[in-house]
Amino acid sequence: MQEDQRPCPEDPYGVAKLTVELDLAAANHMFGLPYVVFRPHNIYGEFQNLGDPYRNVIGIFMNQILQEKPLTIFGDGTQERAFSYVEDIAR
Repeated sequence: MQEDQRPCPEDPYGVAKLTVELDLAAANHMFGLPYVVFRPHNIYGEFQNLGDPYRNVIGIFMNQILQEKPLTIFGDGTQERAFSYVEDIAR
């Protein structure tokens, strides 16, 4: 994707995120409310929920390793992700 591409979400999560962005843009247009959209990806840190089987891939992998289970890999395993340590983003 590129910044100038028109968004076309493929799932309810993406639709919800786009809806919030459109609402913020409307508030800016109507009331002059400034806004920033901040999208950190794959945040990890000490207080992750290791038991959540649906979010935070680092936590999921850590949980699988601790239970001596195989890591869940989707696709052919060649995909790449960017990770950010929580303290690099927030105090």
